[in-house]
Amino acid sequence: MTGPSVQTIVGATSVSDASLRKFAGYQMKRSFNVLQVDLLKRLKPFGLRMVTFSTLTLIVDNPGLSQSQLAEAMAMESPNFVGIVDELHRKSLIVRDRATGDRSGDGGPRFPQPANQKG
Repeated sequence: MTGPSVQTIVGATSVSDASLRKFAGYQMKRSFNVLQVDLLKRLKPFGLRMVTFSTLTLIVDNPGLSQSQLAEAMAMESPNFVGIVDELHRKSLIVRDRATGDRSGDGGPRFPQPANQKG
């Protein structure tokens, strides 16, 4: 993806990214942007975002994860992850079960399986 530099017209100014195209990180970010647009279009009909899709995938692949384990796997702080879990629960996409013997709150709710696989 090291093709020719792109001349973009911004207002009345032509902007070249020739210097940036030498960097792998810049190339990766440009590639990710293209993939992200496509993925967002595909997830939109299901009311999902990239982060909610990733969370559901981890729950399906790893039944019984605690909320803190799930946040760690997503490289997120637990307090920031609560809103994602709440969103999935509100949409009835996940079921929360309190971990057996979990009186301290350590680990919080567990996600045995997606809601549509319950029972």
